[in-house]
Amino acid sequence: MLWADVKQHFSFPEDKEEIFKDWVMKKMAISFQTFKKNLNKDYIKKGHVPDFEKHFKKQRPFWDAFVQYKLSETSEKRTTQAKENASKKIHFHHLGQGGYSTVIPKWQKMEDDLTARGIVPATFDWPQRAKHFFYAHGGSLKPEDGSLITSDAIREAANRLDEALKAVSEGSFKPDREKDELTYALGTPEHTGRVRGMGVVP
Repeated sequence: MLWADVKQHFSFPEDKEEIFKDWVMKKMAISFQTFKKNLNKDYIKKGHVPDFEKHFKKQRPFWDAFVQYKLSETSEKRTTQAKENASKKIHFHHLGQGGYSTVIPKWQKMEDDLTARGIVPATFDWPQRAKHFFYAHGGSLKPEDGSLITSDAIREAANRLDEALKAVSEGSFKPDREKDELTYALGTPEHTGRVRGMGVVP
């Protein structure tokens, strides 16, 4: 229904429609989430009720249910868990709005340029997920010799990743699905819905 409404106002190349749709729906999801957060922050947490004659007329039929949920034990538990998870996050990516899809070709070109000059990148035998995570969080390769360039924020994780890769080659560590080299290096488990080094995937 939402996409049909968008198409009434915009036209897209037929061969690119699915790409546009995917991007638009993600933006809508973020906007809707932000909208609900602001309603909770500006009204419910302050004990206020909107003047539905002036604002949020379409939300009036759903307001009581929304308030009831936000004040419920379930909502409180989810909020507490989200804050706890956020407090543990120490690595922040630098991908921009385009996400992984726009930067992966640039990373590949960086490695290909080194290989073309007879230089083996330090990330040559890294698993794809670990490689992407390293680059996305500020890591890079020296153009002179292909060695690692690490920021202070990711240096410890990069060192642990190197240890994990050596352990794999020696046979003392066996990666298994989400318990792989990157998870070992970061020291924290994966969460459903988003895979580090890959983005949003099923």
